[in-house]
Amino acid sequence: MRVHCTADYVVETTEAHPRALWLGRILAQTGFREVDEQLAAEDTKIARFPTRMTLTAVRQYEGGPAMKDIVTVEVRNVREGTLDAKTFVRPAEYREQKPQFAVPGVTSP
Repeated sequence: MRVHCTADYVVETTEAHPRALWLGRILAQTGFREVDEQLAAEDTKIARFPTRMTLTAVRQYEGGPAMKDIVTVEVRNVREGTLDAKTFVRPAEYREQKPQFAVPGVTSP
């Protein structure tokens, strides 16, 4: 089955806080190597702290209607300080999952 996908990723930033306060990547990973490499390269160009990120993705499966998803992440309160290391301990039931992409007629593993 053929699918046509497009996506726009808009990142709004501020100089009020250093970029280094944001731990890790700003731009999401998709699970598609070529796309993730391009996103990683763009991520390194973001020099200021992100305050709002909006991903708009449109996909259309052959013969079907276009479907649009919009995801927005907004940072509203940033405080610098010391946190207890226990704050970052993962719960025992935590499990990391790769992004899931639904395709009509295909069952996820």
